Amino acid sequence: MSEKEPTKKRTTVSKATEVPQCLPAIPSLLLVNSKFETIGGHVDNFIGIPLNENSPFVEVVFDPEKKILGLISKIRKPQYQFIAKLDGNGFPKPINNPKLAEATGRKFVQERVLTEVYHEYYLIDKKDIETFLKIHVVETGFNWMKFLK
Repeated sequence: MSEKEPTKKRTTVSKATEVPQCLPAIPSLLLVNSKFETIGGHVDNFIGIPLNENSPFVEVVFDPEKKILGLISKIRKPQYQFIAKLDGNGFPKPINNPKLAEATGRKFVQERVLTEVYHEYYLIDKKDIETFLKIHVVETGFNWMKFLK
């Protein structure tokens, strides 16, 4: 008796399981000098701007006082926010009750509105910031290390 060869199953990969082609090209950010507004005035810092539309970030901002790197991603999420209520002419409606205005510290009526906002991430560890920047930033000779000291 001859042994039958096992039948070979043909597998196909659906488009849903393929690796997406929209993954960002690394590196995808360019660092530039900027100013960070503080209570005491403006402080030197840097920001990262996307080099192409495939970058997963809208912006990257470094807070020089707290030594935190803020990442604003392209991922959107719904979030409620208070927005000034507008009158028929498009101007914010003032609060007519002076006691309410004083208690809340606001001058205008606000309404709660569901909006889409970009998801934010914060890197607080120096090593994490260094690793992130080494992976995602184009090497141009920009000295970002001076801000981490």
